[in-house]
Amino acid sequence: MVVCLYRERDFLSRLLARAEGCYDDLVVVHDGPDLDDVRSLVEAHGGRFFERPRRFIGDEHFIFAWRQARHDWMFRLDADEFPGPELAEWLRKFRTAPEPAVDTSGFEFVFPLWDGSAQATSRWPYRTALIHRQRIRFIGLTEQWLIPDRRWERVPCVLCHQPGNKNYGVEYLMRMTKRKRWLYATVLGLMRPPSALDCWRWKEPGWPGKWEVVRRHPLRTALIRLFRSFLGNACEMIQSGEPFKPLLLTHYPLHHWITCMAFRAVRKEWMHVQSLGLEPGGMVERGDSPQRVFILDDPDADAKWEAARRSGDGCWIVSKDAPPNDARRISELRARVLMRLDDLLIHSPNQIAWAEEFLCRNLVCEDKPPVG
Repeated sequence: MVVCLYRERDFLSRLLARAEGCYDDLVVVHDGPDLDDVRSLVEAHGGRFFERPRRFIGDEHFIFAWRQARHDWMFRLDADEFPGPELAEWLRKFRTAPEPAVDTSGFEFVFPLWDGSAQATSRWPYRTALIHRQRIRFIGLTEQWLIPDRRWERVPCVLCHQPGNKNYGVEYLMRMTKRKRWLYATVLGLMRPPSALDCWRWKEPGWPGKWEVVRRHPLRTALIRLFRSFLGNACEMIQSGEPFKPLLLTHYPLHHWITCMAFRAVRKEWMHVQSLGLEPGGMVERGDSPQRVFILDDPDADAKWEAARRSGDGCWIVSKDAPPNDARRISELRARVLMRLDDLLIHSPNQIAWAEEFLCRNLVCEDKPPVG
């Protein structure tokens, strides 16, 4: 069993209790410093614990975790998931059963939607969780799906996903901070070739077709998937025996729309940055000191901007709504594209939370405090 998490000690404790006897090897990868002593919990259950640099996204650690596993068949979970009673029993039998057919890349389980206090569905949708690592491919991109060599096999047992909040719907997609981080990491990652990311058995120079159409035609793809996703999921919901609940079907089409539109906006900003002679993914080569100073738009921003200019460093003021006629100010979106770990972020004490969120939205951010 492989788990990637950030803190979530209580959720992991629940998972380990519900998954007792369901695995032979336990690998837990922690995103950043272990502040809650998750290690002791993992080791008490005979598992191996790895602490990795903070990436704010569990997907960044999947491939590392798979490399640590001692077996090819891996039960891949988040900490806030756990097998239902029937699935737990199925997994215990799977451990001693004959090897599945060689054309089986993995198994899908019922993955009910959760409204924060109860399951909103019971037979739909499905999610792949048990995989054979030599029969799947993966690109280290947030929101990247597992790519099977052959086929998935469906098992009508429930894999529970019960976080502390609702895990679907408009509010989940639009308001949750971590969803925004995942979104920006996804679209910024798509600006590069797959070879720029960590890949698992993916040898192609280009992106899978589902991503390539987003890269080439984001608006058209958004419109097509807005309707196709609704209809496709409606058919699957009915075929699975789940009572038809049209409001639940809005989640996936909206997710596609948001992703495509975010990519379209980032691509526009990316091209604009390149037109200025800058390198969006990492800026130009620099010396020992930052060549770009980002100043958050507080009451002292203009004075800080003047001071930075006098020091000889190029700088911009990062504004939520950057006026088009003010060359000193740039949008958050453009700043996210330009930012690097060694850039200097100046902020006042009352902006710490906003500054931390600003850093968290960057594809390559680590658990380092802003420099002030």
